[in-house]
Amino acid sequence: GKKAGGILCESVFAGGKMGVVIGIGINVSTTEFPEFANNVPTCTGELDRNALAGKIYTYFISLASEREKCLDEYRKRFYLKDKEILIYRANGSTEPAVARGVDDNGGLIVEIDGKCEIIRTGEVTIREK
Repeated sequence: GKKAGGILCESVFAGGKMGVVIGIGINVSTTEFPEFANNVPTCTGELDRNALAGKIYTYFISLASEREKCLDEYRKRFYLKDKEILIYRANGSTEPAVARGVDDNGGLIVEIDGKCEIIRTGEVTIREK
């Protein structure tokens, strides 16, 4: 496809504490991107995947001690804000909604039939018009 990358988050509960495991996939050989990514810098030439992974790791470790700053930055760049989305529920159903933002715990704030709801698990996609 034309996806530049993706993020998968999974909640974990261990030792009486709740946490999240974040997986990041970057399509390093993608040459065609969606229209919204036309102005994103791209790599030309050889790419050292290990060096890239190291830089990403270092960056995320630096963010771990700056939760509020990280959340503020995420909210500034939140691509789904006010977009029509489709929620895929655990029971197999789908539901149209509008993405409104992210709460302080990272939950997706959506509007469904004029009421706000927090989505903490599942999958969403942008609704095609």
